Amino acid sequence: MYITKQHVDYITFTTSKFKRFDDVIGEPEPCRPLIGNYSSAHIYPTGMVVQWNKDKPSLKTHITMTGKTLDNMRTIGFTESEIIEHLQSMQRANFKRIDLAITSHKKDGSMHGFLPHFAHFATLSGWCNTKLTLDKPVTDVNLNIETAYIGKRKQREYLRVYDKGLELGGLAGEIIRIELERHSVANTIARDVANGIPYGQVINRYISFPNSPDWNEIVGTVAAPRTRVDIDKEKNEKKENDRLWSWLFNSVAPAMAKALYNEDCNIEDSVNADRFSSLVAEHYNRLVDKNLI
Repeated sequence: MYITKQHVDYITFTTSKFKRFDDVIGEPEPCRPLIGNYSSAHIYPTGMVVQWNKDKPSLKTHITMTGKTLDNMRTIGFTESEIIEHLQSMQRANFKRIDLAITSHKKDGSMHGFLPHFAHFATLSGWCNTKLTLDKPVTDVNLNIETAYIGKRKQREYLRVYDKGLELGGLAGEIIRIELERHSVANTIARDVANGIPYGQVINRYISFPNSPDWNEIVGTVAAPRTRVDIDKEKNEKKENDRLWSWLFNSVAPAMAKALYNEDCNIEDSVNADRFSSLVAEHYNRLVDKNLI
């Protein structure tokens, strides 16, 4: 039997109408901005950081609430659903990131049954229901998997399974944490939290291990229903991406082939081909960096 605890572990959001709530969490002090685009920042006694740039009105105020900040908010007496409801109603928050965490250990203190290496190899073997792809794990000097990532770490779209007990200085394999970080659906997850949906159901919406008794006991077997808004958004994004790829295949590829042909040299010797690849990588990295904010 497992003892489990669920909590929100990280929140970032932007807003054009930030309202100070010093009367609730105390007065802030000036601090250094966490993100380069912002010129000014305040930190509240809870650890919440508010950043803005008065010289760039189009840049919305950015707020970061770390795990420690949320711990302090819970200590004051706020529930996580109350925090999200306040951010939605009073701050008009556009959520950029919200991490859900489930920490578990066996009641008798024995070895955990859902270890990071199991999550990694179960996904590798096709025993995981998800659209996310497996990423490189974090291993120790003996190549034992300490943290498994299902999803792309660089894009901040993944489920992470890691040995929390080892991180706390305890024995390996006793306390395991499962964390979901999905930037692209942050507003949906925020609504789930506000509506009191168990975090295991939210996680199961995006990823599950139905043949694992340990996962089923810790996370559950029920998945939160997908909303019509989410379904329509996914369909529209797929259509847009399909149109973009069609344009690249049918227009850009022939045009680039003609340009390379006119150079009268092999593709692998073309300076412009290398430059084009570098530009694609540069713009891709900009999109990734933008998604991290």
